Amino acid sequence: MNIEDVKKCFNFKDYSYFYHITGDGIGDMICEEGLLVDGTNILDVDNIIFTTAIEITPDMIDELEDILDEELHEDSFRGTSEMVILGCDKSNVSDIVYLEEQEKDGKKYEGIVFPNHVMGYFNIDKEFTPNELFDYGSNFFYEEHESFSK
Repeated sequence: MNIEDVKKCFNFKDYSYFYHITGDGIGDMICEEGLLVDGTNILDVDNIIFTTAIEITPDMIDELEDILDEELHEDSFRGTSEMVILGCDKSNVSDIVYLEEQEKDGKKYEGIVFPNHVMGYFNIDKEFTPNELFDYGSNFFYEEHESFSK
């Protein structure tokens, strides 16, 4: 799915969106298992989602290709080659991260964004992989956007 198709999928009237940068091959895992959130709150933000993701605003959609160019770099020290897109109903933003302490691979996490809030991800080639588990709470998303299949 290309960038222009993805741009058409955003519904800012009813939903809030965020992006999370990660390494190669991690996007598929996040789509299947969810995004673990460590919750390290060095910025003293009110919502734990902001410790791991950046909110996408409507004006950013026109600049999406530039944002991908800026954020995705295989050669960077972090190997940031995938951008995961998260989405949820505006009334659910405070609860997008389910708070539950857990440990994985020796690292502690404070919460998780479940797969139904993971829209999909862009790879380094700017190709979008939709997440079949993403749920807008209705079939609107899938009916209006033929590029996605449920």
